[in-house]
Amino acid sequence: MRVGGRHRVIGPGEAIAVAPGTPHFQWNPGDTAVEALEEYRPAGRLHAMFATFFRLADEGLLGRSGRVVSPLLAAAFFAEFRDEVRASPRVAQWALDLLAPLARLGGRHHAVGRALAGAGTGP
Repeated sequence: MRVGGRHRVIGPGEAIAVAPGTPHFQWNPGDTAVEALEEYRPAGRLHAMFATFFRLADEGLLGRSGRVVSPLLAAAFFAEFRDEVRASPRVAQWALDLLAPLARLGGRHHAVGRALAGAGTGP
């Protein structure tokens, strides 16, 4: 996990708290499945965001590493969940903000909307 620019390895039974607004990114570097219990307060629409993300993965719209490979799909996703998540570094968020109108014109927001509705967490 990367928290505030520092690399942290979180092992079995360990916990970490990330302060609100702190840039962070987590991944599984191995081939073995990982189970994690995460708590968000206040949760806002984070459940819907994660459910939508995994639905996009089920639909084959994410790369093997779990990243959104289409810049327009990424722009649509980040626009939908603007209050829940920000891209890092900040310049990436600026680029996604600039691409958001193109994503809407290109219909990519529909893919995010379908995944959101299919995840059972729609508005």
